[in-house]
Amino acid sequence: NILGSAVSCAVYMLVLGEDLRMLLMFEVVTCALVIALARSLWRSRASTVRQEIAATALRGESRALKMLLNLMCDVVVELDRDLCIAEDSPKLLALLTLGGRTKSLKGSKLQDFVLAEEDKRQFEQRLLEPTRSDVEGVD
Repeated sequence: NILGSAVSCAVYMLVLGEDLRMLLMFEVVTCALVIALARSLWRSRASTVRQEIAATALRGESRALKMLLNLMCDVVVELDRDLCIAEDSPKLLALLTLGGRTKSLKGSKLQDFVLAEEDKRQFEQRLLEPTRSDVEGVD
């Protein structure tokens, strides 16, 4: 782009005999704007690509962790923010047996499966209290 600007300035000056300073100033400003725009677009795209790569890596790590937990535990259940079961869990349904219930557990509150009210309260309190890493900002 800079070489093209220099050539156009030289041709313009030779052919038209105009003031080279004004033309040179215009070309420099135009070149600077093009470079700034290209750099801005590159940074924006690079940031988007980094975010996509991080999201893909996180999904892969989450999947691997779920597979590991499924190998080690009888039942693995993912909860949402409201402590409700986020996905169907046929293993939990079979473990609880619920009198032959075949309905999905998705959306059910996990604490609804605890019988004593005091135990429910303590269970919910423990799940909702911040962990040590949340409080201290440890990753």
